[in-house]
Amino acid sequence: MWKKLEISDEKFFMNCALTDDEKMICVLFSRNKCWFATLTDDEIKQKVELLNNRMEYNKFVKNTLLNGDLAQASIEELAQTSISGGVNKRLLKLKYRIEELPFKFEWSLTQACTEEFQRNFFVPLLLAVDGYRQQVQELKSIIHKKDEEIKEYRGEGFTLRRTTAITRPFDADEFNNKRKDHKYLK
Repeated sequence: MWKKLEISDEKFFMNCALTDDEKMICVLFSRNKCWFATLTDDEIKQKVELLNNRMEYNKFVKNTLLNGDLAQASIEELAQTSISGGVNKRLLKLKYRIEELPFKFEWSLTQACTEEFQRNFFVPLLLAVDGYRQQVQELKSIIHKKDEEIKEYRGEGFTLRRTTAITRPFDADEFNNKRKDHKYLK
């Protein structure tokens, strides 16, 4: 699940997800750069035990890494070597709360090259946008059919007795214009 982070007045998007081979990948994206890291279950278990004295790695901890709400995040630059003029390694330090206990985790991220960026961020983003577009079209079609059904129902002389759920007919143009007005990155 993508999370929006603000660290030192810089905006980021972060996602942790499982890969096809059951590894966990963390992707951190800023406006112009992308970093990533992939860890096996054993590597995650070692980090959890190293950073958290009172916690063991289990499905609940794994789910927290994948979907949990962050309490705090920070970034440290690890290496001064560069890729295209920027730092290529960063340490992403994350803090969560699990049953009122602090839970820490760190990702040693590497700056993504173009192919990695496309595979880990851009292609999934395009697929999600296309899926969203298809869902919106399908839902608009269903709403339009429901409006036609109500119109036909009333045209046959029937009245709707529910007064608590009165709605006006769906205006697709108004809906489309409202969606275009949103500013996601400010």
